[in-house]
Amino acid sequence: MIFAIDDPDSMARAISAIAQCEFGKTEVVIRRQKKTRNHQQNRYYWALVNCIAQFVGESTDFLHEQIKQRYCRPKILRSVRTDEEIAIYTTTNLSTTEFAGLIDEVIALAGRMNIRVPYPDDPLVNKFLEAYGYEPA
Repeated sequence: MIFAIDDPDSMARAISAIAQCEFGKTEVVIRRQKKTRNHQQNRYYWALVNCIAQFVGESTDFLHEQIKQRYCRPKILRSVRTDEEIAIYTTTNLSTTEFAGLIDEVIALAGRMNIRVPYPDDPLVNKFLEAYGYEPA
């Protein structure tokens, strides 16, 4: 179970759930809730990736995978059957700040390739989003 504690009632529900757990068979992790990226960030990121992909002649999904492997920290999973470690690269769990950092890296990548892209606060960004908008599968 995951609880977002944002008021006294949600705190009480979390404490009640913990009180019902079996000793020695439960792990409780408490961490600060991360603010996840927003729709505008996501839309801008995919337009950037699509623009670069079109420039280099690759699919947008392929380039996204390459970006994840280059710029994202892997999440290491261990196979229960084989005890083998598997690295999973994902942007899904990045906070707003982490995702903004990734976008900065992709803008810099475009610049190194002499691809001019507008920054998110540029008045031309809407035309850019219309031209390169992309919805991942």
